[in-house]
Parts: sequence; C-alpha cells; structure tokens
Amino acid sequence: MASILLQNVTLSYPILGSDRSKVMPEDRLSGAGSLIRDDSSRTRSVVALENISLELKDGDRLGLIGRNGSGKSTLLRVIAGVFEPLEGYIRVEGHIAGLFSLGLGIQPEATGYKNILISGLMAGFRREEVLEKLPEIIDFCELGEYLDMPVRTYSNGMAMRLKFACATAFNADILLMDEWLGAGDPEFQDKAQKRLRKLVDEAGIMILASHNHSVIRRSCNKLAWLDRGQLRAFGTVEDVLEIYETAHLTPEEIAEREAAREEARRKRRVEASRARRREAKREEVRQAKLEDARRQRRIEARREKRREEAREAKRGELRAQRRQAERVEQQDKPSGKGTKPRLAKQRTEAKGKAAQNRKAGRKQLNPTSDR
Repeated sequence: MASILLQNVTLSYPILGSDRSKVMPEDRLSGAGSLIRDDSSRTRSVVALENISLELKDGDRLGLIGRNGSGKSTLLRVIAGVFEPLEGYIRVEGHIAGLFSLGLGIQPEATGYKNILISGLMAGFRREEVLEKLPEIIDFCELGEYLDMPVRTYSNGMAMRLKFACATAFNADILLMDEWLGAGDPEFQDKAQKRLRKLVDEAGIMILASHNHSVIRRSCNKLAWLDRGQLRAFGTVEDVLEIYETAHLTPEEIAEREAAREEARRKRRVEASRARRREAKREEVRQAKLEDARRQRRIEARREKRREEAREAKRGELRAQRRQAERVEQQDKPSGKGTKPRLAKQRTEAKGKAAQNRKAGRKQLNPTSDR
C-alpha cells in the first residue's frame, strides 16, 4: 500500500561563493524565503519549504496550488528524494514515478535506445526490467530508425515523444506531476492523454501541481495550498479553493462576491420553492387521478356485484324451475311403493266393469229373463 508522511519538513537551498553581506528587508528575514548565513557570510541558504506536514494514503489524489515560487515543484522533488530536507521527517512507501522533469536522464549525445536504458535505470528499475519494456516504448514513441541516432538530432516533438514514452513506461505506486498533462505534437496528444490517464488511474497516490483549477477539481480529491514555502491550507478540494480564492481578494471584492453568492442562494431558494410548488401540483394531479381511478373501480365493482346478483337470481330461478319440473315428472311416473295396490284396484275396477258389461249383454240377449 502506498503512503506518504511528512512531519515538519524544512528545506533550504544553499548559495555558495557569496562573500557579500547584504541586508534584506525585515519581511524577508523569517519564514520561507529567508536567508541563513554562516559566520563568515560566505555561504548562505534560502529557505524554500518551512514546517510542511501532511499525510497521504493509498487512493489519495492531491493537488498543489499556489503562486509561482511558492514551493510546489520543490515539494514534489523532496517527496521524490531529489532534495534532502534540512529538518523534519519523511516516510515514503511505494515506487515513485516523477513526471516533473521529462528531461531527467536524457543525454543529447546518446542514441534513443541508450536514453531509454538510462531513463529506466535512473528511475530505479533493473536492466532486465527496462529491456522487457523496450518493445512497448519503441512502439509507443513511433520513432523507428531514429532511435539509432543521437537525441541532439531530434526535433522538439520527437524528443518529447521519447521523453514521454520513457517517463510513462512503468507503472508506479506514487505518481508526481508538475503542471504537465500532455506531450508532443497534436497527433500524439490523444494517445499521450489516454496513456497518462491510465497511469494516473493505476497509481496508488497521485500528486499534481497545477494552476488549472478545473484540472484540480477533475483529478483530485484533496488539495494543499502552498504560499512562500508554507502550507496555508490542506483539506478537500472545494474547501481549500474557497480559502485560496478568498485570501487573494480585497474587502470590496469579498463583499461583492458574498453579495453575488447571496443572490445566487436567493435564486436557488426561489427556484427550489417553485420546484416544490410544481412538484406539489403534480402530486395533487396525480392523487386526483388516483382517486378518480379508485372511484371508477368502486363503481365498476358495484356494477359487477349487481350483475353477479342478477346472474345468481337467474340461476336460482332456473334451479327452482328445474326442481318444479322434476317434481311434476316424479308425480307422473309410477312409484315403486304404490304400484301394486293401484294395479290391483285398477284390475278390480276393470273386472267390475267387465262383469257389468257381460250382464248388460245377457239382458239384451234374453230380455224376458228378469220376468
């Protein structure tokens, strides 16, 4: 896991061979930019960084802002190990790739191939690792046979291609960048940007020194403001930018800015109120539609209930008619229990009628038999 820790780091640049004692203005005799003299006044130092303390962990993207000469590039070189601090403690865990000096390790008299090897070795990689990356670097820089020629014969664009390819060939845990996000001619820009973005995404920690606040907002999640070698603010991007921008305004400009912000807040409140009213109106219409739909469903449910009741009544009527028909049919059919008595009665009645008919027939045949 990549990490960076700086505690009370102070750095001074020595000025050698100066034997003149020069009185500096009072405001230049303390803090960053102040002079440190020895007893003979022949060696002096200029304080470049003073009491810098910060901590970065894996995943942090730190932006550095400040005026020219505020110590941004110097801080990058201290973290990279180029400069030894005068005081303080530094702990850096992870492999570092520094893109603050593309010309570092480039020898004008050496060929392109030789410079690729030198750049890799100066970056801390073994010869075998550099040779393993050699085909990728050759393919990316697109210099072809020019790699056999000394770099001093290259055009600026060709030299920039070689420098960029060497500087971005190896993935790093910690990426240090100094106001630099492109390289080479316009045809090379797109490919360089894609490669650089990939390098940034794969780095555990990135530190970018830039004057472009849009780039800072887009690329960083933390921000440090350096002023005359001192850390004036450290925190989230928007909070530090607010402090930085306010510090460089006059009281009148601050008042105007605050008035403009208040007006912007008022407009946002008005717009938010209008948006809430519009949303309330839409909600009211939506609720009315839902209520109308529920009312229609209730009406349809009542209608369906009445239709079902009518169908049930019709079915009941049909069942009653069927039962009535069944009873009538049952009455017309001879039942098994009373069949024999009825048949016996019918036979008796038939015999009686037959006897009466025979008697009446005999009377007709013998009219004097009763006398």
